[in-house]
Amino acid sequence: MSDEINTIVERLFPERLIDPNTFDQWCRRIRSDIFGDAANLLAKLENWLEEQKGTLKASEQLKRDYWEIFGGNGETLIKTPQSIRSKLARDFKTESITAERKTEEFLRTKILEFSDLGRIRIVTDFFSDTSLLKENMFDATTRFLQTYECPKGIKDFVFDPSMRDGLKGHRAFQFSVRIPLDTETFGFEIQLMTRLQHAWDRHNHPFYEWQRETPNWQGNAKAVELAVNDFACAETLHLVDRQADQNWQSLKNFLQEARSTDE
Repeated sequence: MSDEINTIVERLFPERLIDPNTFDQWCRRIRSDIFGDAANLLAKLENWLEEQKGTLKASEQLKRDYWEIFGGNGETLIKTPQSIRSKLARDFKTESITAERKTEEFLRTKILEFSDLGRIRIVTDFFSDTSLLKENMFDATTRFLQTYECPKGIKDFVFDPSMRDGLKGHRAFQFSVRIPLDTETFGFEIQLMTRLQHAWDRHNHPFYEWQRETPNWQGNAKAVELAVNDFACAETLHLVDRQADQNWQSLKNFLQEARSTDE
């Protein structure tokens, strides 16, 4: 796939940006333009999460970790230039061989239209935490944290059959919000998943990347076997998540009943 990406880049990118190093330097300016606004969203989210944690601490009266943000440190907050270049090429893959070269202005607009130009993941102790955060993050007008528009709503990769079709082990609630940037906006993706699903996703990632770059992998029996086995791991962890959450709810009920008896 890397050779195919290079072919698309050479054919459709502005001649000045065909060279990867030149594209990276150009792309870093776009990343610099949006970083401050992305960081503001992250800070607002961190403050909101602390408020939610404080509320739960008061009601549960138990020590635990609750959740943490993955992917919100410096460079990882925004897609790398290499990732942006690859995504642009994949988006242009179906364009005719006779298509004209894109302009730099067109590439910039296309990049800002990405739903996941920036991305973070909130990793929770329990699935019930994931559900609670998902329900509380939006106001009555479906704005995220009462500020950001979420035009396409929440994708349910946990239970929605249309999202679960095929060997898709990824289980998360995720959505993309639009962050204002002067007269433009750019897309920022937020994912919610449990620690077990996050662990599966991290060890699955190289396999996922290989699948994405190998369109005909389904024709290889060994690759299909690997996909089935990896999918089975994700499903097993989902069942563990559900049982662990049930145990957690039972513990909270038990302790609440014990406190009531003591009173």
